[in-house]
Amino acid sequence: MQRKSDEFKKEMKSKNLKRLTAGQIQTAAYEEAKGIAIRLEGVLLSQIDTNNFSCEEAKNVQFQNESLISFRLYCQKSAEMTEKEQQIWDAYQSNIKQNLPIGDNLQTVGEKEFLYSSPLFIKNQYKGVWSIVLSKREIIRKM
Repeated sequence: MQRKSDEFKKEMKSKNLKRLTAGQIQTAAYEEAKGIAIRLEGVLLSQIDTNNFSCEEAKNVQFQNESLISFRLYCQKSAEMTEKEQQIWDAYQSNIKQNLPIGDNLQTVGEKEFLYSSPLFIKNQYKGVWSIVLSKREIIRKM
């Protein structure tokens, strides 16, 4: 038992521990999520006919990242949305109706996750919202 404790102490000393602020963590999460959204969009656009887009095609997109818990493209309001996703969807729809700009958004969800939302435009037309959930722990680990 003592040996494991000594090994743990050595491992902790070898790691470069640093104090991170909530702002630094959120900025890192935002950048990570934005990069994921860009790559997801690239994968999606490489697999679809942009002249005849169907949201169902997004279900075939395969993508992995250590920080990524889940992703989904919503093209209409869905019962599968979390309360936070529904709020973001409604805000996007309201902005569209009022001809206001829509952009990406990062929300903290509980203590362990971030929710990143980003509109999908194909040929300058709004098609839906990416909903990307990231692990806060993995974001911090990468920092």
